[in-house]
Amino acid sequence: MRTTSKGTRIFAAVATLLAGMTAAAPAAQASEAETRPLPHCTMYISAGTVDCYATFHEAIANATGGKVTDAPSAASAMHDEVFAQRLNSLTEPDGSPKTGVARVVTSIEFQHPRYQGATFTWYQSRGCDNDTGVEYSVRNIKDHNSWWNDRISSFRGYSKCQVNHYEHTGFRGARTGYRSEMSTMGVMEDETSSLRWR
Repeated sequence: MRTTSKGTRIFAAVATLLAGMTAAAPAAQASEAETRPLPHCTMYISAGTVDCYATFHEAIANATGGKVTDAPSAASAMHDEVFAQRLNSLTEPDGSPKTGVARVVTSIEFQHPRYQGATFTWYQSRGCDNDTGVEYSVRNIKDHNSWWNDRISSFRGYSKCQVNHYEHTGFRGARTGYRSEMSTMGVMEDETSSLRWR
């Protein structure tokens, strides 16, 4: 009888603990859902201004200052060379913007490998030039959009820009090296905390 009573108390304690954990899980999920931005974000690198949109189409329209208003879906954009040519055509060979262009895309980052999932499009007033010096940098992604820290898994550069992804803030730790694109990022998948463009 005593064993049954003790077993009942243990069962009741475990049931109470599990109920508390179950109640906490939806709260944690709700908290993450509240902090996650809309799936397609853009950032003006120099100003640190981040805007997020429901569609990739809207994000590209913002990042190009309205010069590209009919972008394909994010999933097909990286396989659409006409789309790439349109983004790259906004700059002159030296990286300067063409007449009437105020914004150019420097890179599009994807949440998942092979250009899948949410996107983060970085833009600037001009592209990159022909030298090896750093043109633009983001020292800490968390300073601008904490949800994107350690979430980048593929990317493509535009406007003559190559991108170097760093594991830690302040351009420290493992890195991809300067690349025009990567459909998978190996050990750097979901590890980027800072970036440089050249």
